[in-house]
Amino acid sequence: VGPSLRPIFQRFDKNRTGELDRERLASMLQAAGVKLTTNELKWVARALDPSRTGYVSLSELDRFVSSNASPAEARAAPLAVAAKAGVRKLVNLRLNVLEIFQRYDRARSGLISRSDFLHALRNSAPDIEPNEAAALFDFADSSGEGTINYARFIVENLLDRKALARQFRGQRPRGGTLASALSRFALGASRHLPRNTLLRAVRQLGLFIEDWQFAAAVEAASSNERGEIDIEAFANLILPSRRGKPT
Repeated sequence: VGPSLRPIFQRFDKNRTGELDRERLASMLQAAGVKLTTNELKWVARALDPSRTGYVSLSELDRFVSSNASPAEARAAPLAVAAKAGVRKLVNLRLNVLEIFQRYDRARSGLISRSDFLHALRNSAPDIEPNEAAALFDFADSSGEGTINYARFIVENLLDRKALARQFRGQRPRGGTLASALSRFALGASRHLPRNTLLRAVRQLGLFIEDWQFAAAVEAASSNERGEIDIEAFANLILPSRRGKPT
């Protein structure tokens, strides 16, 4: 690690283990002046931690920093390159990915196995190479359990959050958040919205989101006993908070 990063790494390695977890890695990179979105951090952390231990060592960071290619995730691991290519192809194909994955979720658990994920993409998106599909799943399966929540996969990878953020900035009251804007559609002090009301609110706020993408975000968000969607959870899925700032 270069002279500017080594002391920063050691500052965040409070237990002197020579390793950082993902949260401390994010703090270290921010302190070093490297600004990453939540999704970019995920790519970088997975590229730095190919064995999925949940920690990044000083030597792994050294190899990462000393490589020359760009962007960060592409220079760190071929797996990241393949996964990013798969995401781009899925976005460009404009498929209803939620419906495709639901066909394989016979138990309606919200989960899809690795074999079913690969089979689904092989049948519905043949333009995606097998290594790209495998990389997509492996990056999403951060716990290594062999299944992923496909609704959350869709929200985290196939929503154009930058475009949504621009759209919302053009509509929101000064200083307002997406959660507060959505709350205006709720009854009284309720922090939940019925699905149809939530969709109407999203449309009235000028956010362009495909129906199946909205459905995926609703599935990934928490709900109450009446099936009404948690406003804060939904807002943070659509426009994740940045460094602790509310959406």
